[in-house]
Amino acid sequence: TLSSSNRVKTRYDFRPQFTYRLNNRITINQAYGLAIEFVDHSFEQLAEDNFLDRNITFSNRVDAVLTDRLNGSFDYAYHFHDRGSYLSSDGSNERFLNIEREDRRDRIKTTFTYRMTGNVSILGRQDYSRREDRRPGTPGARVSEEGGIAIGMRGN
Repeated sequence: TLSSSNRVKTRYDFRPQFTYRLNNRITINQAYGLAIEFVDHSFEQLAEDNFLDRNITFSNRVDAVLTDRLNGSFDYAYHFHDRGSYLSSDGSNERFLNIEREDRRDRIKTTFTYRMTGNVSILGRQDYSRREDRRPGTPGARVSEEGGIAIGMRGN
């Protein structure tokens, strides 16, 4: 509670994680997230002052030892965020949410390591990311994509 501006800020955060070891060669890691934040102004009920901010996340990573010399991983991550203002239309306690913006991001990353000798390995990585920003009620969305491939060697 922030009394100087007569507002109450409440946040709920839930982030469980799970690890599944299928066998000595394959492991799956999953993480989920839900974060919700409310801001309520107690005296001046303006729609732009009271807001709800939500974040939903999910990630899934698979690590695999394919052979004694080759291992790799696959990682997918999802993030959805929206924000809006809310206000009761008739002064009652029932609230109506007006979403002002949404954004979504998907990310994929694949890596591998191949051990050529005891001291030299070949490394590879591929990544791709896509972000989509939109304002509900308006046509279209702003989309940006990026990605890359990297291959290298490591030695000691």
